Amino acid sequence: MDGMIEVHTSDVELAALLDSEVPHRADGTREFSLRLHEPLRRALAPHAKSLGGATKLDLRAFLLGNMLEVFGHAVVLRRPRLLSLRNARIEACKAILACLRS
Repeated sequence: MDGMIEVHTSDVELAALLDSEVPHRADGTREFSLRLHEPLRRALAPHAKSLGGATKLDLRAFLLGNMLEVFGHAVVLRRPRLLSLRNARIEACKAILACLRS
């Protein structure tokens, strides 16, 4: 999560331009969350028991990959003006952890 946020905060204007202008499903490419699915599933596998069993690993990897993609962009590009980057990052991480614990 922190890496996604750091990449987008290094040049917020460029990140916003790319987010709005570059096709998210360009021919031959896969979305970030799809590319992350298998690595996340492997990372979660040792914790399968505490995450609801092996049958839920695909669900957890799916949710986690999409949450990382969405929050990584939203924390930097779409947060309310009065919400600091720090607090947005903390709350995004809390939401991700809550999803994994549910």
